[in-house]
Amino acid sequence: MSGISPDHLDDQPFSTDFLDAFDDIDRNIRSLIDNQKYLGSPPLSVASTASISRPAPENDDEEAAVAFLCSALPHYEGPTPIFYDSLDSALDAYAKETEDVPEEESVEDAAWECVETSQVDDDGLDNYQGWIDFELVMEIAQKILPVDGACTTGARSETDYMLVYEIVPADSTEALWVLQVPRPGVPARVLESEILTVTYVGQNSGLPVPVVWSYDFDPANSVGVPYAIMSKLPGVSLAKSWYTMTALQKRSALAQIADVVVQLSQLEFPLIGSLRLEDNLPTIGPVLDPRQIEDGYCDVDMQYGPFTTTIDYYRAMINASSAALQILDGTTGLSLDQIEIAQYLDMSEHFACTAYNQGPFAVSLCNFDRHHFLFNSDFRLTGIVDWSFSAIKPLPTLLQAPSFAFDDTPRWEPILLEPRNAYRRNLVRYRQWFKAGVQKSAWALLGKSTSEVFAELVNSGYWRYKFESEIMEHVRYSNPWSFRAIWEHIHKGEDFAMWFASLRADE
Repeated sequence: MSGISPDHLDDQPFSTDFLDAFDDIDRNIRSLIDNQKYLGSPPLSVASTASISRPAPENDDEEAAVAFLCSALPHYEGPTPIFYDSLDSALDAYAKETEDVPEEESVEDAAWECVETSQVDDDGLDNYQGWIDFELVMEIAQKILPVDGACTTGARSETDYMLVYEIVPADSTEALWVLQVPRPGVPARVLESEILTVTYVGQNSGLPVPVVWSYDFDPANSVGVPYAIMSKLPGVSLAKSWYTMTALQKRSALAQIADVVVQLSQLEFPLIGSLRLEDNLPTIGPVLDPRQIEDGYCDVDMQYGPFTTTIDYYRAMINASSAALQILDGTTGLSLDQIEIAQYLDMSEHFACTAYNQGPFAVSLCNFDRHHFLFNSDFRLTGIVDWSFSAIKPLPTLLQAPSFAFDDTPRWEPILLEPRNAYRRNLVRYRQWFKAGVQKSAWALLGKSTSEVFAELVNSGYWRYKFESEIMEHVRYSNPWSFRAIWEHIHKGEDFAMWFASLRADE
């Protein structure tokens, strides 16, 4: 990246929004440059263990500062981008079938990603719960469940989109079933699609998913809210145990998640969309996107499919952000966000894998984060839960490594930079272990040639994940660092700053 001298910075047609966007990424940009003369670049490739250090910019060159901070991003090593399109060149030893799995690098607690919790408005939930006729639910449960005697309502737990209440038989202290209802503001169709998907997966695979005993999706039903009664699966959420697990246990967990992905890949459909009821029969309807219940997007009047191609799916998701941005900003002007959206539209064809653009498409969770997976004390998978906003998606999307194997939060304090680098090197290990699990499971289930194809899709998934994360994110949370990195990945050898300057000059 060519630097721009401070003397000529004012002559460049950079907008204030552009410079502020990069300045705001790290509030300590000045202290980082002024107080830390040398910073070790993360040895992310691991193929070369040499630690490279380079001096921080000593002048007040804004572009040099941006370039310097970019070098510390997860997908950069020194001044040169590092591409994870091929994971075989990184941590190759960890992909071998061996029980001798080295421990991960030690990472300070403060460097881990944010804890996966949701904030709850207790007062609002108390009011909402007043609408639910729990006595009627327990009467229904007593009639349909294999119990002797009455049932009572137990503890409440929460996901991002659902409230879950334990159903406890009178002759037991252990809950064997749960009542699930949408959280306030979540449409009934989200619960409807979840129940249809769970039922389909349970009937057409050997995966451990809840058994659905009863449901009513009508908000005006006698219970007071849409609801479903399902079996409660045993086990502890992987989100609760992950940080205390050994490397061998984590590799085993990732291999089992990989097996889940391979099994889901066989649940093929001709369209991208979400399951819904039509004339009391399940069919493929429009994609349910979590953004549809958020500010801006809930007012967008557009069709979310179903789609026959991945490109159409990508473009619809991006156009939704464009329409939401106009509603939120009240303008159609060329803002930084609109520039990103326009570029992402152009990139759609690049990231839509040609071989799978027209399908087949497969059932997928909304994401493959840790909270979806339950494990027993021996770290064997016992359940897959929380299927809200699950959908039928492109096969390459399904075959990406789990979301927790990527670092999508590239903001940090300078003091945490080294721990974050160690953390990101561990993430490479997780992706490699996942790929090994996909290969092994696909080979056993589908044969050698398919396992090789699936492994290559995992290999190429890093940048596709970055792209999809950005276009599926609320436009208000778009990340200019990720946009720049994706742009440079597509436009290899081109100068981002010069491109942006010329773009604004043409306005």
